[in-house]
Amino acid sequence: MPWTFEEVIDRLSAAYGTPEWRPHGDAVSELILTLLSQNTADYNSGHAFSRLLQRFPDKGGYVATLEKCNVHEGSITALEQSIHGVDHALVGALTARTWGVSQTAVLATRLHHEYSSWMGPMPPQVRELVALGLVCETIIQRYQGLNRHIEWSKGGAIALAALGMTERDLESWCEDVHAQFAATGV
Repeated sequence: MPWTFEEVIDRLSAAYGTPEWRPHGDAVSELILTLLSQNTADYNSGHAFSRLLQRFPDKGGYVATLEKCNVHEGSITALEQSIHGVDHALVGALTARTWGVSQTAVLATRLHHEYSSWMGPMPPQVRELVALGLVCETIIQRYQGLNRHIEWSKGGAIALAALGMTERDLESWCEDVHAQFAATGV
């Protein structure tokens, strides 16, 4: 890497000045504004964000969807589509593709809740990436005491098989990672 992060910030600040930080809202709002501003001016992205808020005014709407997803036996993405007309895996995959992320990561993002698709002709790298994501999510959820969703029951066995792991391996990983989290104050 030719420059460190700090060197890049210093060069940008020298050339353009240091911008004044102006919060637009919560972290999700900031992320959405950032995505919208990638290919347009701040005025246009701000206008688009305002339109999004008009279209989806109830921020609790998606929280309510997540609560349903956490106990939904079927496809989470199908449930999201039935409620919102779109699902987070599709939005994530389209965003990843726009950013030029590898096709493997794009497919993994799109299929990360579609466990039935693992039985078809999925490239092994995609299967392993999705499996690792589910394992990592489970480790973090267990550490935080938030393991209140049914994703592991839907895809856990498939994920372990894809990674060549056993339940005991998972428990060992949990113990190791939880110890590292505790040691670093996470």
